[in-house]
Parts: sequence; structure tokens; C-alpha cells
Amino acid sequence: MFAGGCLRSRTLTSERSGIVSKDSLDDLSSLVGQDVTPGQRSAALERSVQWRSIRLYFRANTWIALLVGLLLLLSAAPNEPLHGLVPPAIAGSLSLLGLLSMWKLPGRSGRAMMMLMLILAMGLAVSIAVSRQLGLHAISMAALGMLVALGTSFLGLRNGLILMAVGLLALAGLSGAELSGTLIVDHSQRGLVSLLIGHSVLLALGLGLGLGSLRMVKRSVMEATERNSRFRDLLSMAADWYWEMDREYRFTHVSEDKPGASGLDLQGRIGKAPWEIESLGLSVEEMDAHRADLESHRPFHGMVARRLGTDGDARYVSVSGEPRFDAQGNFRGYWGVGRDVTHEVQAERAVHATETRYRELFRRSPSPLVLHRWGRVLDANPAAMAMFGYTQRSSMIGQDLFSHYEPGDDERGRQRTAKIEAMAVGAMLPMAEFRLRTLSRRARLVTATSVRVDATSGPATLSFFIDQTEASRAQDALRRSEGLLSHLEPPAPM
Repeated sequence: MFAGGCLRSRTLTSERSGIVSKDSLDDLSSLVGQDVTPGQRSAALERSVQWRSIRLYFRANTWIALLVGLLLLLSAAPNEPLHGLVPPAIAGSLSLLGLLSMWKLPGRSGRAMMMLMLILAMGLAVSIAVSRQLGLHAISMAALGMLVALGTSFLGLRNGLILMAVGLLALAGLSGAELSGTLIVDHSQRGLVSLLIGHSVLLALGLGLGLGSLRMVKRSVMEATERNSRFRDLLSMAADWYWEMDREYRFTHVSEDKPGASGLDLQGRIGKAPWEIESLGLSVEEMDAHRADLESHRPFHGMVARRLGTDGDARYVSVSGEPRFDAQGNFRGYWGVGRDVTHEVQAERAVHATETRYRELFRRSPSPLVLHRWGRVLDANPAAMAMFGYTQRSSMIGQDLFSHYEPGDDERGRQRTAKIEAMAVGAMLPMAEFRLRTLSRRARLVTATSVRVDATSGPATLSFFIDQTEASRAQDALRRSEGLLSHLEPPAPM
């Protein structure tokens, strides 16, 4: 849902080809699914990490170059060429470039600017070796390998090879100047060869170190992309769309599984706060409560809104969100998910309507009905209350139903209950006759049957009673009358 090209998404900020925008903190943390392949997402994340690394280099270069320039200026000797001002000038230029790069440099020019600054830093190392007449003995020449490592890890193998070539040319130039006498340095030719080999090895080590760092970054980015994809897949199972807000509670990202899943126009939401959007589906009171939650940076869960879909039918959505904070605890906005719960709401309402009809039928039924579990009364209708002699429904609930059965019949009733308790919902027992005693100890003769039902608190037994007391009395009276009549009949003639 969030992991493939089937997604339709809109964002307030967009990621351009090449380097992402400078203010890309949200880009890394966002889980919004773009219409790109996993490979494209991995490349975008790699560019974002690369841009952050480049900006870190710019900041570090600004202060380090400024400090080095001041030290070189203070330690310049009068016998140096141009009074030793060339190295401090190069260091000052490096510091100024770093400062300008952090201030105004477009993201797409970051790689080129870093490459220029690395080459200029190599030039600074060579200028110190020449100005101080140290040649290959200058400590600054050891920095060439570190610069190659930085360039390779930040800018890739191709740029690392270019920097290594520049370093080798610098070593060759210094060696040639020393051998020709152009640069007078107090050392032997054998020492020069050893230094040249040593510095070349350092350049190669720098290239290898940078290449290893570059591979580690690529592997980490790939693992992060895989984790992100797995999380998107899990998120897609639990939500129909994903959204984000900024610090001003304005929507910045919204993505849907399919158009119209959220019941609102995506483009119409971007850049707006919830209370600025028409037909969001919340009442005035609900919106006030929601705004209070947002402004208090409180999480919210299962907020249900009623909206009209594109087909004009009512649609119910459930929205949840959590506040976002950075590492320093500063509020960054909100992110959350939404689900279409229309079918759930409709099913819940259908169940409620069914339960309402059941309750009404249960209450109005002329037949005594008792809902119980293992003989413990859960509910009874007015007809059952009247038959058992109860005036209050609450008085009958919780009573042992079989305590009203005559001895012998109570055990038979419990056995029937044990039998139906083991049956599935919908099972039914045949009719059986029982002798009862009401609350006032009046005798009753009833026939009863039971059916297994699914009650609110779980499966239970619903027993139907037919009061046969009056019919039994009528039959007894009829039999007595027939007996009397048999005695009054004249004898048959002999």
C-alpha cells in the first residue's frame, strides 16, 4: 500500500533529482510512500545522507581552515616567499568558501563545491611545504591521504581517484622541485625516495579507507531502506492512508492506498490545519476537543469522523496521530494514520438494531422467557417474572432458576441444562414437563424447552415456558365431573 507505485501521494515539500533540499530532516523521517521503486527510494536516501555529510564537512572546514590560517599567519617567517602569506590566504579562502556554502549554496552544487574545497585543501598542504621549504618532509603532506579518504567516502570512487591523482601529481612536483634544486631542502636523495613512497602509500590507504567507508554507507542505506519497506508493508495492513503535520498543525504529507480512501481531496488538505478544511467530518465540539489535543501535543486514537464520499454515500473514518519530537525534545509536528471504518460502523449499527429488536420482542413476548447460564438467571421478561412471582426484574436476575423447581424436577432440569451448555449456538432441547413453586410457594405446572443463543456476554441458554397450571386444573375438574356423572347414570335394564 505504501511500498509500491500504486500509491497516490501529495507532499508540501518535494525531493528534486540530485541532492534533496537542505531542510530535509522531514524527508528522512517521513514514511510517506512516493510513486518510486525501492531502488529509487534507496538512491534518494543515499543522496540525503550524502548531502548531510557534505554540510557537516562545510561546517568543519570553515572552522578548521580559519584556525589553521591564523596559526600559519602567526608563525610566518620573514624569509618565506611573499612573507609567508600564501598559505594563510589559501586557508582563509577555504574558510570563506565553507561559510558561503552553508549560507547560500544550492543542494545540486554541493558535490562540486566539496570537490573544489578538497583540491584547495591539497593546495594548502603543498603551499605550506613550499613556503616553509620543507618539501616532502612537511607534516601537512600527510593530510593528502586523509583528504582522499574524505573525498572517496563522501563523493564516490570516481572523485576519490581524481583526488588521488592530484595528490600524486603534487608529490611528483615537489620531488622534481627538490631534485632540480628549485626547492632547497636539507635531506638526502635516499630520504626523498622513502618519503615519496611513504606519501604514495598514504594516498592509497586513504583511497582504500574512503572506499570502505563508502561501501559501509551504501550497505547501511540499503538495510535502512529494507527496514523502511517492511514497516510500510506492516503499516499498509493496519491503515488506509498515512499523514503528517508540521509544527503549525498544517498537513505536509498525505498518501492513500487508492484515490478517495480518506474521503477528502488530498491537494485541498496540503498546507492547511484541520480546522481550516471544510467537510472534515467533525462537529464544532469535536473539532474544539481535537484542536486542544493538538495544541497540547497529546496523542489521539480512534477519532471517528463522518464524511461524504465521491459517490455521495456517508463514509466513516477513524484517525489516530502521535506528536513528533526531535532529539532535543523540540516539537516537530504530528504523524498518523487513518482507516475507513464505514463497514464496521454499519455492522455495529446493524447489531445494535438487531439487539434493540430482540430486546423489544423479548420484553413484549406473552410467553415467559428466561435467559440463564447454568441455571443462573441473566435476564427475564415480564411474563416470566409474573409466572415466578417476581415484581422487580433486578430481584430475579442472579437467582438460581432451579431453586423454583420441585424436588426431583430440579435435578432433571440441571441435567438438561448441562446437556445444552455443551451444545453449539442454535441447538435446541425438546419440550419437557416440570413442576414449579413460585416465590409465594404457589404450585405451577409448566412445559419448557431451551435453545442455545449467543448473548452479549457470550453463549447462554434461553428457556421458553408454557404455563399448564390452569389447563391441568381444568382437566382435573373435567375428570372429576366425568366420574360423578358415571355414578349418576341409571343402571341398564335387565
